[in-house]
Amino acid sequence: MTIPPPGKENSSANRFDALRLAFASFVVIYHIIALAALDIGGSESAASHFADLGVKGFFVISGALVFGSFQRSESSTIYFSKRIRRLFPAYVVIVALPTLIAILFALAQGVFTKEITSIATYFGANIVFLNFLHPELPGFFDSNRFTAVNGALWTIKIEVMFYAVVPIIGAIIARLKRKPALFFLLLLYVAGEAWRLVFESLATSGGDPLLLQVSRQLPGQMAYFSSGIALWLFRNELRQHVYRAGVVGVVFLALSAVPYLDGFRPAGIAAMIAFAAWAPGAKMTVTRWGDLSYGIYITHFPIIQTLVALGIFEFSPILGVALVILLVVASALAMWRWIERPWLRKDSHYRRRAANP
Repeated sequence: MTIPPPGKENSSANRFDALRLAFASFVVIYHIIALAALDIGGSESAASHFADLGVKGFFVISGALVFGSFQRSESSTIYFSKRIRRLFPAYVVIVALPTLIAILFALAQGVFTKEITSIATYFGANIVFLNFLHPELPGFFDSNRFTAVNGALWTIKIEVMFYAVVPIIGAIIARLKRKPALFFLLLLYVAGEAWRLVFESLATSGGDPLLLQVSRQLPGQMAYFSSGIALWLFRNELRQHVYRAGVVGVVFLALSAVPYLDGFRPAGIAAMIAFAAWAPGAKMTVTRWGDLSYGIYITHFPIIQTLVALGIFEFSPILGVALVILLVVASALAMWRWIERPWLRKDSHYRRRAANP
């Protein structure tokens, strides 16, 4: 399959950047409520559903944009170079910075020899995207409700695994016509949901939390990524039938709330994203100061944890929320300007969007 000619592709703007920013905000709101224990009238439960929607929405949009990036790349080497440049520099900073702080604290307190193994294990596990193996640092957030340094990083591993398999998926789709390609994506969708359901069932019956972790890994999330790939491949048709996509999204999401029908959720989210991205209306450009959604996502958790540890939320929840917003936006702007943007290729569409909002 080939992508449409550039002129045709660019004839309709999309709102993917605005959607990613909204999805990141859903996750931030949930973590403020959960980490600071601000649950009021069931707000934590409600916010958790929006956070889940945000994470799954990210996966769908990643499926679309990353697959599009692969199709535009002249080789797999260029594709992987673009993905590494986009993801890894900021990720290294967000893992290395608390590690460095932990080393300085340990030296200042005279416990460096005692703590170095735990600190090194944290860095080693997190730098290779295995956050779940060692999410804590010694002396960090021990009195907080949750002790993880950056609990949001679990999704990055899944993104990286998807990046790795995209060339394989792309090579198969390139040899197929449209209907067989859609059928292939449907197979990936069903296989991913089957993986998730099997391991969730095993975790429930056996009480093994590790099996629940396994259910959340890439095979268990493939339905969202494959839905995103379909979103990309059939974007022209979806633009032409955007209201139908919205109706399908509402119906599928409603069905996914019925017991044993949650397999409709990935397709429902993808259809709603198609509607939100391409429905007539304002362009909703949000990249005037850069593509901030990634920076917001990877920096917000430790910022909230730090403010909780300092007692800011106990003193004033309103002040705590205001400081989270201020510090997260500032850190995302700094991350974009000094870490993310300098590493991007000169022809990166992220650079072009920031330069021409």
